[in-house]
Amino acid sequence: MIPRSAQAQSGVSAGVRRTLAERLIPAADVSNQISTAGYEASGTSNMKFMMNGALTLGTRDGATIEMAQEAGEENFFLFGLTAQQVADTRAGTTRLALRA
Repeated sequence: MIPRSAQAQSGVSAGVRRTLAERLIPAADVSNQISTAGYEASGTSNMKFMMNGALTLGTRDGATIEMAQEAGEENFFLFGLTAQQVADTRAGTTRLALRA
């Protein structure tokens, strides 16, 4: 059994007030930035998490792409499709192969 102090904890908070964010962001170990590439905004909050040392787990969209270019993709846990792959899939010009 993993000790409670070593287990990852997560939470979701919509409409975070600035004063609450000032406490949460520096305390975060992981930043989840999951959006559909090319369709949803990825703001700069993930940059705040990164600057405070949190690992970034996210899709290839918005600010996450810029951060990976500057810091190196080897420092991120990126997954999912690129914006072009999403557009091609929705247009029916590409079929994605599922990997087992």
